[in-house]
Amino acid sequence: MLVKPISLETRNSNDNVRWKGIIGFRNIIVHNYGGVQPEILWNTIRERIPELRAACEVIVAEAEENRS
Repeated sequence: MLVKPISLETRNSNDNVRWKGIIGFRNIIVHNYGGVQPEILWNTIRERIPELRAACEVIVAEAEENRS
């Protein structure tokens, strides 16, 4: 997920999402700072990604409502 293109207004109004944590985790994976522990990566995929997806679906639905 690319966080930086998401407006600051959207990020600030959805503070239930750990935007800085997402950016940091992405940087660890992409740049392999100290290696990525498979258990942590798998745990994130199983537990955190569904939460993030649900939050993003709400954000998109609200944005679509505001456009109408």
